[in-house]
Amino acid sequence: MLQQALKDSERAYQNFLSSRVFRPKLKKKNCHLSFRYVQGEKLERNRIYLTKIGWFRLFPSREIPKDAEIGETTVIKEPDGWYVSIVVKGNFYKYAETSGIVGMDVDIRDFACLLNGTKIEHPRVLNKWIKKLA
Repeated sequence: MLQQALKDSERAYQNFLSSRVFRPKLKKKNCHLSFRYVQGEKLERNRIYLTKIGWFRLFPSREIPKDAEIGETTVIKEPDGWYVSIVVKGNFYKYAETSGIVGMDVDIRDFACLLNGTKIEHPRVLNKWIKKLA
């Protein structure tokens, strides 16, 4: 927790000393309602272990892959409770195979024109709702 705060303050002062930004302002204690872990987290089925705090129940909004490596964990305090945001490292997405190079041109009349001659029409969302907006 303290590691990331020190890294953030060091980056702020480095930016100040290199004349990129103004001098960093000191924040009050209640200003930050979140903190970050860079290391020391463990995941089990529906639990997460945070160093110096302990085990907590986890209700994931998405499935976390089994072979995932945790990059960074942010604990955030919201008015209705505490939430955990987990950054997962790894390549878990499979992309579609392409049969060559595909070029694309964005146009005024058509939304896009592909290199092979295929034209994609504009969604024209505004025309659908213009009568209700007037």
